[in-house]
Amino acid sequence: MQDNTFHSHFHALDDKTIRYCVSKLQENKLVILPSNNTYLCCTNLFNQESIEFLLEVFRCKPSDLVVYTLTFDIIKLFTNLNSSNIELIETIIKEFDTDLIDFNLKLNDNVPIFIKKYNNLKFNISKNDTLSKFIKYANMPIIGIPVKHPQYDIYCVDSEQIQHSFNYIGIDILLGKEPCKNGILPTEIEIDNEITIHRRGLLTIDDLKDKYPNHIINEKDMVEDTIKSNKKKGILFNLMKVDMVIDETNLNYIKNIRKVFEYYLHNSVVIDFGSRNRIFSYNAAGYVDLSETSNIKEAIYNIYNVLYQVNTMEDVSNILIFDYYSYKKESIYKTLSNILDNYCNNLKMVIPLESFSEEEIERWKRVDIDGSLVEYNITNQHPDENGKEVIDEYQNELDSIPEDLLGHIDSYSDDEKNN
Repeated sequence: MQDNTFHSHFHALDDKTIRYCVSKLQENKLVILPSNNTYLCCTNLFNQESIEFLLEVFRCKPSDLVVYTLTFDIIKLFTNLNSSNIELIETIIKEFDTDLIDFNLKLNDNVPIFIKKYNNLKFNISKNDTLSKFIKYANMPIIGIPVKHPQYDIYCVDSEQIQHSFNYIGIDILLGKEPCKNGILPTEIEIDNEITIHRRGLLTIDDLKDKYPNHIINEKDMVEDTIKSNKKKGILFNLMKVDMVIDETNLNYIKNIRKVFEYYLHNSVVIDFGSRNRIFSYNAAGYVDLSETSNIKEAIYNIYNVLYQVNTMEDVSNILIFDYYSYKKESIYKTLSNILDNYCNNLKMVIPLESFSEEEIERWKRVDIDGSLVEYNITNQHPDENGKEVIDEYQNELDSIPEDLLGHIDSYSDDEKNN
């Protein structure tokens, strides 16, 4: 077994260091390097011990492994593909950016015996300059996994996350100058006479249906399996559209929903989209916008970085995310919704907007022509020019919130997110 007790060696990205790290991989060591999607940890495809060590260090399953190559010829060499499937994959490669696709395929007898037992393996044809050079200099395909932060289970997409996370793992690490271009895992597609999407990414089912209207294209629900996996790993997230359900038929709760909501905000970071909830930034513990211009691809690019940063904030109990994604028809919005559902273990809270008057909701949203806020008043039904008085009034009325409801919020943020 390899020794992982030493400090890692961080290398600036240039041709010399790439060749040096290739030599380490040829010695059956682990190497972390950037791709267009996330950072990867790779090793020798033909060495059983190093692959087992990779799975052990990152607590991964064999199904997480991906073979990275430069051509489809290598994929055909290692897989059982009939002529129609080969033709289909060749057209997909021509039509789409292959960095966006992990092909999930059945293996043949050309792979080593210890890999053949996995039955299926994912393959990615890389266009990333660093990864392509690495494979070219190694003169063989390499095998690896997308790298997650060891504590927060978030995929690493920039060098800062890598340096903070893997100093003591004892391996060589190539640091990219810029964050990973896509910032999200590729779409995982199984090709077996039909097309089945196992994981959503930037390439969507709509994209595939547009190009292949005569093919059977399915999308598998991945959330339940991920939730079970996350619970076993003890995920630390309490992400949320919501973390409790408020029964709209309970008049006592409805009566106090304004105060409960604002109390919750004081302990939360708000993750917004399209600046739709900037008004809440005044009372929230923190505020960040995935995309102020409502660009869904920008939001997806930012999501792992934002989750990493807010989860490291010590004074925040909750992460509050308003859900604008799961109800959109375009499947690219489903990609972001799916990521968030995975990380919050599909726990959601329903805030009954019926308890707020239309006038209140409109008043919260009111902004000037230049985008600045005209007024913000969540605790008083009437406009108040003095924001401080409104907040003080709210603080004085906290005692009127039902104790069992406040207790639920407090215990959830302290206990539930660690379960």
